[in-house]
Amino acid sequence: MNKSFKCIGSGLITLDILIKDLNFRSFRYYAGGSCGNVLTILSHLGWNVFPIARLNSNKHAKRLLNDLRDNNVNLDFVTVDESGSTPIIIQRNVIDKFGNPKHKFELIDPITGKYLPRFKSITKGMALDLISRSFIPEVFYFDRLTPGIGDLVKFYKNSGALIVYEPSSLKEKDFLSIAPYIDILKYSDQRIKNYKKIFPSSIIPLEIETRGVNGLDYRFNMMGMQWKSLSPIRISSFIDASGAGDWSTAGFLYMLFTKSENGLNYINANQLEDSLNFAQKLGALNCQFEGARGLMRFCKEDLLSKLENLK
Repeated sequence: MNKSFKCIGSGLITLDILIKDLNFRSFRYYAGGSCGNVLTILSHLGWNVFPIARLNSNKHAKRLLNDLRDNNVNLDFVTVDESGSTPIIIQRNVIDKFGNPKHKFELIDPITGKYLPRFKSITKGMALDLISRSFIPEVFYFDRLTPGIGDLVKFYKNSGALIVYEPSSLKEKDFLSIAPYIDILKYSDQRIKNYKKIFPSSIIPLEIETRGVNGLDYRFNMMGMQWKSLSPIRISSFIDASGAGDWSTAGFLYMLFTKSENGLNYINANQLEDSLNFAQKLGALNCQFEGARGLMRFCKEDLLSKLENLK
């Protein structure tokens, strides 16, 4: 591409602790969370990315920020002080009784038995400070809806940015209040099971429902399109499904703006499907590696070349 696109994101940015067995022995630290992963992957694909976060000034924040810096993530909009929080999620990768690899996420410290630090949103005052900078990206991504983040959604939408929302759950009243500002809604059918029933008619320009091993469904109301299905991508080996959805989100945005610098505007049906298929391939490819961003660590060569043999 001739142009490096910009994405600002706010929401779940965590320190992930990856453990490879049932005991608290060998472990590694990575920046994670949906927002953290999507932005870092986009950075790996050549975009300029800017997370908005409110972290605590502790050793965990340092580990998180070091990983983001190592991946060329811009930290200008990250606040670090005692009023913030550095969310931590433990991911254990184990082999089940049938010999299949699986992972589970834990929110409790296995040593102390206490809850690990949780997400703390930016304040409305912090959002106002960001708005005053008048820095406008091509994309604003969020995966948590809070008053401060909601103010940013409205500002960036009115400033011409593409607004992407990836909720892990959905409260209908809150969602309807922000829906007019959303351009792309992407969600997992495992987390939000009744979206199609609640909203039989489209209220968002592009809705994407990921369905795991069953592929994905999408509905593009800018073309009057009803739900359409895409088959899953087959891979030769499976190690870890964590992060697959984040890779598909980043991959879709990357290819969408490769096809059309105006995002959803002026894109045709074939280009949209090509972008979604590319997204599926990236998500599937990451499943062959350990960790939410294992593909970045273990594919030293151009990862895009890895996609050619996937169907």
